[in-house]
Amino acid sequence: CRISVAKVPKKERSYTIGNVKYQILKSSATNGTVSVRGVKNKKTTNLKLPAAVTISSYKFKVTEIKKKAFYKNTRLKSITISKNIVKIQDAAFYGAKNLKSIKIQSSKLKTVGKNALKKIYTKAVIQVPSKKWSSYKKLLKNKGLSSKAQIKK
Repeated sequence: CRISVAKVPKKERSYTIGNVKYQILKSSATNGTVSVRGVKNKKTTNLKLPAAVTISSYKFKVTEIKKKAFYKNTRLKSITISKNIVKIQDAAFYGAKNLKSIKIQSSKLKTVGKNALKKIYTKAVIQVPSKKWSSYKKLLKNKGLSSKAQIKK
């Protein structure tokens, strides 16, 4: 009797699950991580990022939004950033001019890259966990947000 076990997906490999493109950051059978690279269907208007995805029967936490993941994505209107996201890279949402609503569920967000939120909808509303409101307000401040944008609890 021989049992075949799927190999753990390798680092840097890219996968599309549903409508979201991912890239393996850390390859591991028990605590692997992936980043969001963008969407397959450019007409997507509302997106809810999952906390984790399953690739080849292994579970990976979604921990990062890659550089230019949603660059100039003019169709995207709202996004929910899941609880395991720790990093949003440079220009991740740059030029997503219709992005009006960002809901950040993560309490672990540590890094937001340069111009990550530049040229999104002028009066965008960013909802953050109430206990992280003041620290996230500082974290998001110089990342390209319009002065008319609001950061709410």
